[in-house]
Amino acid sequence: RFATAGFLEVGQVIPADGAQDVQPGATITALFNRPVVPLTVVEQQASAPQPLSFTPAIAGRGEWLNTAVYVFHPSAPLSGGVQYRAQVAAGLQGIDGSPLQSDYTWQFTTARPQVLSVFPQDGEQQVGVERSISVQLNQPVAQASAEAGFHLRSANGDVPGALQALGDTLIFTPSQRLAFDADYLVVLDAGLGASAG
Repeated sequence: RFATAGFLEVGQVIPADGAQDVQPGATITALFNRPVVPLTVVEQQASAPQPLSFTPAIAGRGEWLNTAVYVFHPSAPLSGGVQYRAQVAAGLQGIDGSPLQSDYTWQFTTARPQVLSVFPQDGEQQVGVERSISVQLNQPVAQASAEAGFHLRSANGDVPGALQALGDTLIFTPSQRLAFDADYLVVLDAGLGASAG
């Protein structure tokens, strides 16, 4: 009595299925239970299968680290606070001809943008009236999202001004000098989105 080899399977994925707060700079890895590509030099990998697809789409490039480990490198940080669906399509074959019997899918969610620092600092007194306000985040934020989600508020409402999103830092410059002896509040909307990957 004997049994033949089983089907090709995805043994592990990184980030794991259901992972939360995945860092935007993460790579995506799929480990298979048997070799999918033969040992080759890097230059010959262009003809190797590229087994991963994503929803929403992620631009980037993939590489086989060895015969059974595939790593996808996004070309830009993933968007923050987004749920991604990754898939390895059925039909991918191991080098022994064993097929992946059905689609393998998993999901992970990237970390939302978080404030690391604000200048002037919370509670700071005697702030100059001709100052810019800067907010450093844990990831780059799209200009349009920053403009929609950033507010400098006084007792009279939102303060007009210009906002720049420079990588992971937002810099707000009021259109006119701030009022003397007044309190201001920096507000970032909860839906603030990171820059698209």
